[in-house]
Amino acid sequence: MYHAAKALDDTRLIHYEEDRDAEVVDIISTMYTRVPLMNEFGEYPHPKPRIICEYAHAMGNGPGGLTEYQNVFYQHDCIQGHYVWEWCDHGIQAKDDDGNVWYNYGGDYGDYPNNYNFCLDGLIYSDQTPGPGLQEYKQVIAPVKVRAQDLARGELRVENKLWFTTLDDYTLHIEVRAEGDTLSAQQIKLRDVPPNSDTLLQYTLPELDARETFLNVTVTKDSRTLYSEAGHHIATYQFPLKARTATAVPFSLQNATPLTLEENRRSCTVRGYNFHLTFSKLTGKPISWNVNGEELITREPKINFFKPTIDNHKQEFEGLWQPNHIQIMQEHLRDFTFEQTEDALLITSQTIIAPPVFDFGMRCTYRWRIAADGQLNVELSGQPYGEYRDIIPCIGFTMGISGDLGQVAWYGRGPGENYADSQQANIIDIWRSSVDEMFENYPFPQNNGNRQDVRWATLTNRHGNGLLVIPQRPVNLSAWRYTPENIFAAQHCNELQHSDDITLNLDHQLLGLGSNSWGSEVLDSWRVWFTSFSYGFTLLPFSGSESGAQTTANRAFGTGFFSTNMHSENTK
Repeated sequence: MYHAAKALDDTRLIHYEEDRDAEVVDIISTMYTRVPLMNEFGEYPHPKPRIICEYAHAMGNGPGGLTEYQNVFYQHDCIQGHYVWEWCDHGIQAKDDDGNVWYNYGGDYGDYPNNYNFCLDGLIYSDQTPGPGLQEYKQVIAPVKVRAQDLARGELRVENKLWFTTLDDYTLHIEVRAEGDTLSAQQIKLRDVPPNSDTLLQYTLPELDARETFLNVTVTKDSRTLYSEAGHHIATYQFPLKARTATAVPFSLQNATPLTLEENRRSCTVRGYNFHLTFSKLTGKPISWNVNGEELITREPKINFFKPTIDNHKQEFEGLWQPNHIQIMQEHLRDFTFEQTEDALLITSQTIIAPPVFDFGMRCTYRWRIAADGQLNVELSGQPYGEYRDIIPCIGFTMGISGDLGQVAWYGRGPGENYADSQQANIIDIWRSSVDEMFENYPFPQNNGNRQDVRWATLTNRHGNGLLVIPQRPVNLSAWRYTPENIFAAQHCNELQHSDDITLNLDHQLLGLGSNSWGSEVLDSWRVWFTSFSYGFTLLPFSGSESGAQTTANRAFGTGFFSTNMHSENTK
């Protein structure tokens, strides 16, 4: 076959994955080879050049892990990558009498056998709109790289990864940002950077204050092309300049009044200025939080170890989570105590979260502090028992909040959804959106919409009233107008049913995306293990603007309440 092909056209290189020893082919190739082995191939190269003929699977929420592969491709001249499966989803549009649109796939027309939803595996959707995976892929393979050389001296290194052209048609847009404010902005026109070379650039560093500060660099192409307008965005890079150094002043409320406690057999209620908060003695959880006559809590909060499965985690679901009943773990209260102090009510709930039948689980502790000024401090921790120590989808916290709180602002990574192994296309800043806009409507419903590195967030109604979230350490944030159970069970978008409330997720850790619907599992660095953890945050009734939220979030909350060594052992 090789000789027959060459006889037809001897200018074309031939690769064939099944020729494992490269006895015939011109280029040796493998598919979905793991990153460590690809790096080993580069360190001990084959005499023939190597490609990875497929390495990322863009099915549903993914692919993840592109950056690690790209670093290997750049490091070794004998290796080439970039083959993603695939470009476009191939769902067939369907519409009901009310105009609701969804996409059908294998089996929806009575066809058997079929490949189910395996035709929904592209970087762009069936309607040709780009998905988050394409945004990440674009950033990772961007031909103009910007690296930090010496940030304190205002030095950046720019690399030209193009093979044949200079960077004369590109411009850097440099901005120094401090907690939502621009401290300085400048442009640098790139010149004299030949193909496959780099250059050192100097930028002007403004005087910095006590706020957390980042350097953002956006690369644009100056001229219009066949595929883009002038000023086309190429890539954006972000570098931390300094951490926040201002001393946090303890939060207080001038019109706070002493707390009163009401108790019966089933619950205890604490009342303060303009609020009352009720805890169930049966579950150890808050079941009502009424502020100024408006209810904030609609579903009991709970520690959570499961997410609606994404396509790239189906092998983990079928091989690990479903057989061990991770998706149906149950929680049982073991102890509930409370203590009233001069200015707060302290509540401790001890629970066990475990699957039915199996002898393993997590012994969890919820610590709650309700202060007279209205802040609710929450600390969550867990210690595993039994033999299960494998990976899980998440270590998190979920609750139902009022459906009116649909406006979201957050200081964290955005604007799009992002995950531990898919975050290069997003940067840390103050972002504004809505619960509806943050939901990524994958044609096969699955976990989505996460924002990482969140320092604070507000969820408010149209009047600006709602909830302020201030974590002790940055957390993952997502919010849905659907229940997790509905997203997990649905197989098409039209099967999602709007809830009257909002599901708020504040997750300590999330399993990376990977590409394991077909190929590469999540790298060890981005795995979440069923092991001990602790983290905490403050929930505060809020009314105001994003600037007010930033000012409030910079205060000190729960002084003396939170553990000093809050951690999670993300090792096996």
